[in-house]
Amino acid sequence: RPGVSSERLAGTNPDAASYSTVMHAAASMGNGQMVEELWEEMTITRKIQPNIYAYNSLLRCASGNHTKVLDVLDRLLTEVQPDRYTIDLVLIPLIKANRIADIDTLLGNFVTSQSVDVKTASNAFAAFMTTLIKAGELATARDIFDKYLLPSLSSFSDEATTIRPTVRHFNLLIDGYKRVADSYTVRHDDDTELDLSVDSNSMSVNDLEKEARTNGQKLYKTMLNANIKPDAYTLTSLLGIMTTPEEVSVVFRLAVNDYGVEVTPAVLRALITTFGMLGDPASACIAFDEFAQGTMNVRTWNALLSALARGAQQDWSSAICIDASTLDDSARVSVVESGMCKLVNGQSCFDAIQRILFVMESNGDQDVNLSRAPRPNSQTFCIVASGLQAGPSNSDLAIDLFRNATSSSFSADGRLINAIFRCFGDDINGALSCWKSEIRSACLAHENRRRSPPPSNRRKKGKNLI
Repeated sequence: RPGVSSERLAGTNPDAASYSTVMHAAASMGNGQMVEELWEEMTITRKIQPNIYAYNSLLRCASGNHTKVLDVLDRLLTEVQPDRYTIDLVLIPLIKANRIADIDTLLGNFVTSQSVDVKTASNAFAAFMTTLIKAGELATARDIFDKYLLPSLSSFSDEATTIRPTVRHFNLLIDGYKRVADSYTVRHDDDTELDLSVDSNSMSVNDLEKEARTNGQKLYKTMLNANIKPDAYTLTSLLGIMTTPEEVSVVFRLAVNDYGVEVTPAVLRALITTFGMLGDPASACIAFDEFAQGTMNVRTWNALLSALARGAQQDWSSAICIDASTLDDSARVSVVESGMCKLVNGQSCFDAIQRILFVMESNGDQDVNLSRAPRPNSQTFCIVASGLQAGPSNSDLAIDLFRNATSSSFSADGRLINAIFRCFGDDINGALSCWKSEIRSACLAHENRRRSPPPSNRRKKGKNLI
C-alpha cells in the first residue's frame, strides 16, 4: 500500500484479504497457474479460510471448464455467501448442467439479502442478463426478467422483494430479440444451418424470426405502459425489429416527438439502414435530408449508400420516387426541392450510388444544396462496389472505381479487391486484364508495406504483477 514501508510490514503474516487481492490481480491477467498456486498456499500451507473474493478469482480462472466451476461453487456454498460476481460467473455452467433450480436459489437469496441495495441489485441483474444474452441464452434472460423484475410493475408487488426494471434492462432484451431476428434473416438468406438456442424443429425459420420480432415489440409496449421512457439505444434496437417501412416511421416519430428521444448519429444510421433493409431507399433519402443535411459524418453517408446498394441488389433499374407526403409543408419543401432527395429523385439506385460518390469526391454539389460532403473512406468504395455489382457488368465502371480508391490513398486490401472484381460480373477477360495491368501491382504494394511491430505487453505474461 502506498505510504507503508516494507520495514513496517516485515514479519506480518498475510491474511485472506492479502491473498485475495493478489489472486484477483492474477485472475485479471488470465494467469490461472498463479491463482492455483496462491490458493494452495493459502488453504493448504497456511490453513487460511478463503473469502468470497478468493473464490471468485478461482471461478474466473476456471471459466472455460464448466465442471471445475461447479466443483468450486459447491465447495463455496458450504463456506461463504456468494455475491453478484459469483452468480455472474456460474450462470452459464449451471445452465449447461441443467441446474436451473440452483440458479433460482442463488437469485432468490441475492434479492432478499439485506446487504444488497436496490441500485446494486439492479446493476447486478443487468450484468446477469448481459452474460446470458451474450451466451445465446436469451430465453433464460427473459425468464429471469419476468420473474424478478417485471412483477415490480404490478400494483400488487412487494417492493421489499422486487427490483424495478430500468430502461437498461428493456434495452438488453429488445436488442437480444433484434439480434436473434437478424440471425434468422441472414441464415435464411444464406441457406445455412441454424444454430440458435431455441427449438427450431417445430417452427419454420420465418416463424422463429417473426416470433423474435413480435416479442421485442410487445416488450417495448410493456415498457411504455410502465412509463419508462425509451432512449436512443432503445430506438436503434427497436427499429431493427420492425417489419414494414410504415411501422418504422410510426415508431420513430412517436419516440422522437412524444418521448423526446434524441436523433443521434447512431439513431439516424439505424433508421436509414432499416429503410434499406425493408426495400425503401426513398424513405432513407428523406430521413437523411431531414436529419443529416450538411453533416460531415462519413458513416452516415455510408449508411445511405448501403441502403441504396441494397435497393440496387433488389432491383437495380427501378427508379427512386420521393414521396414526402407524411412531412409538414415547410419540411416537404426543404426536403424534396433540395439536398439528397433532389439529387437521386427519379434515378435508379444503381445510378444514385454513383452520383453520391461523385458528390463526396467533389466535396459537395451546390446545384442541389449539398454544400458540404465528407471525403469517401475505404468503406465507402466497398459499399459502392457492392451496389454496382448488382447492375449490368461494366468493366469501365469497375476500373474507374478502383482507380478512384487508390488515387485517394486507400490500400488495395482484400475487401476492396474482392468487391471490385465482383463488379466485372461475367467479364472474366476484363477482370484478368485489369488484374495484370493495375490491380496486381497495387496488391503487392499493399502486402509489402512496412508494418509496425505489435505493442509489447509484459504484464500479459504475469510480469510486474505487484
